Amino acid sequence: MYTDNYLYMTTSAITTSQRLEKALEFAQYQSTLNRQRKILKEKFEADTIIAFNGGLFKITQEWIGGFDKLATWFIDMNGYPVKINSNEVDNFLLIAKSAYSAALEEYGNSYEILRKQRSVKSLTNHD
Repeated sequence: MYTDNYLYMTTSAITTSQRLEKALEFAQYQSTLNRQRKILKEKFEADTIIAFNGGLFKITQEWIGGFDKLATWFIDMNGYPVKINSNEVDNFLLIAKSAYSAALEEYGNSYEILRKQRSVKSLTNHD
């Protein structure tokens, strides 16, 4: 009887230990994954800011969609008016669209790679 009880306790202790180890490993994975996602998002946010005619502009899909080619004054991300001459407006929109597209492409590709990683080590070495 002592042997059976000891064996049960040892087996259950190993199982509990293994479960705790797996839970800790998963928690570390989730924490690292969330941190890497945040880093990618922050990089995307930074890459979608452009400078033009002395102003800083945060480019979003909504900004591009609502862009008024007839406007001569634009409010930058700091709330200041920036005058853009009519002959520069097309170039301004082209630069904005290019910056946004490039940033989104990089963000999407990096996120896909990150999503496929299954360990903490692979999450931090996916470059």
